[in-house]
Amino acid sequence: MLLETSELSSALDDEDRALQAQSDAQFALAQIYVIDSQDSLVSAADELNAIQMIKRRLERRQAEITKPINDALTSIRALFKPSITRCDDAKDLLTERIVAYRAQVERARQEAERKARAEWTRQQAEMRAEAAKAAEAGEILRADELVETAAVMPVPAIDIPEAKAAGVSVRETWSAEVTDRDALLRAVLAGTVPGDVIQVNQPMLNRSAAAMKAEMNWPGVRVVRTESVRPRGK
Repeated sequence: MLLETSELSSALDDEDRALQAQSDAQFALAQIYVIDSQDSLVSAADELNAIQMIKRRLERRQAEITKPINDALTSIRALFKPSITRCDDAKDLLTERIVAYRAQVERARQEAERKARAEWTRQQAEMRAEAAKAAEAGEILRADELVETAAVMPVPAIDIPEAKAAGVSVRETWSAEVTDRDALLRAVLAGTVPGDVIQVNQPMLNRSAAAMKAEMNWPGVRVVRTESVRPRGK
């Protein structure tokens, strides 16, 4: 059963409500605060530290109240996790075997198709050879019949049904892996492969910029300097 906000608020004591009121007051002050001198800058820094202290006290109280709930959730999940894991493992086992069987049937179908096409090619070659002999013997009508029969003879159909079962759908997915990075880069530069396939390693660029700072001078890269203010309130 879900608890309403009004019910949850009963867990708050007077100190919690005082902290909430202080946070509202600090927000209202921050909205109208103007920094236009050294004194107002110092005062803003003091307010920033005060806000940080209020926030940390609120977070500590939040953790104290939610810890029993989180502990209970952890215990409940631990009760169900082994059975859920067994279900996932069983699904994986059956899925692997379904995929393996479908691959086996597909290989059998391809092999049967290869043999049927080879036999079809052999029969066509025999008919054409026989037609050539008939033509040499002056049996023009028979030679023409053999050539025409060979031309229209269909490839034998393969009677191997697709491996499928009701209640299970099979989705085919395709993926790609890079086997030659330099060749791929050359193709991107040549315009034969979309440039979007190359992803910039932004974390590495940021680490390099942090290490080299203004000395970083890489082609195609601009160093950006930004400032952030950290309160020291505890």
